[in-house]
Amino acid sequence: MTKIWRTGLVGMAMAGVVAVGAGTAARADDLTVMTSVPGLNFPFFVHMMAEMQAEGKTLGVKTVESDGQNSAPKQTADVEAAVVQGVNGIVISPIDVNAMAPALKTAIDNGVPVVTIELPNSTRTPLDAEMRQMWLDLLRWMSERAIGQAPEHPPRAP
Repeated sequence: MTKIWRTGLVGMAMAGVVAVGAGTAARADDLTVMTSVPGLNFPFFVHMMAEMQAEGKTLGVKTVESDGQNSAPKQTADVEAAVVQGVNGIVISPIDVNAMAPALKTAIDNGVPVVTIELPNSTRTPLDAEMRQMWLDLLRWMSERAIGQAPEHPPRAP
């Protein structure tokens, strides 16, 4: 997998949250997005977090970093706290999709846009085909929700 795929996916995730969350704030610099990874003890997630922070700076968005510390209860508590604190969006790579589902549903029910970056497991980087599919899914989602209309032609991965 190339750096372009990783960086592009993270950038699109941040942009998606900003586009959807912009309805709740006047300007991008009024937005706060929580970024969360399973654990900063994994080099892949250290890179992912750095890319999300950099993209937030590029977009003029305040980011709040959350290290799940390889614990679903910790990551769940961080999401719940972010919702209570009034974040405008969440970009998360959940440590355990099933364990995180209730907290993420609560965020969504409270009007907080959530973008998940899901991996088959935290011990391997996604395959190129998996990254392409994530990219296409995110582009499709952005086209339907952030732009407000389904694309005439399905999006294509770069």
